[in-house]
Amino acid sequence: MRGRWFRRLVTALSLAVFVPVAIMCVRSIWVEDCIWRNNSTEDPITPEARDYAQKHGGFEAKLIGRTEGMAAATYRGKLMLGHYRRREPMSRWDDVFEREYVNHPQWQYRAREVSLARDAWNEGSGFWDRIGFSRGTTKEPTQFDDVSRAITFPIWPIALLTAIAPGMSLRRWMRKRRRLRGGLCLACGYDLRENPHGRRCPECGMLPHVSTMRG
Repeated sequence: MRGRWFRRLVTALSLAVFVPVAIMCVRSIWVEDCIWRNNSTEDPITPEARDYAQKHGGFEAKLIGRTEGMAAATYRGKLMLGHYRRREPMSRWDDVFEREYVNHPQWQYRAREVSLARDAWNEGSGFWDRIGFSRGTTKEPTQFDDVSRAITFPIWPIALLTAIAPGMSLRRWMRKRRRLRGGLCLACGYDLRENPHGRRCPECGMLPHVSTMRG
């Protein structure tokens, strides 16, 4: 009994993951979906930041403006997870920017055709790139601290793995239904149509189902 309930729980959880992942995978063939979160905060000033401000802007830095974001995007059966961080020495915040963006996380969503998103996805020519795996880090050398990281992997293996349990459950249900209709033993498939008195299956010893005896 415990095994049966555990199997049902695994099937339900797998199905709950499989359905949205499968929809996401199919949709990504035609549409690139991207969701990202940005937030700006203030970091304490450092001697390195002061030196950078003097060398590259000729001003006295009073703070470090930090903008950080995370993004997730789907494209042609792939999922990309990204993170970027930009830190910039500043003398002060712009009043309008500070009021609207500093310590006010911004969520944004964009959907566009894959043909318009092709240039933004740098698909390599290596083996792992061709099957959907890639990882990269980009650092802007002309900035004080500007780093972007991204990892990409295919969606279809997730859909395939989460489809195993529901598929096996569907197979068991179809087999049970077929055996019930044919008057066969539910456990081993032995023909019980010549067993009108409901005796145990002579092959495996299982008691026949009521529906089996009526068939």
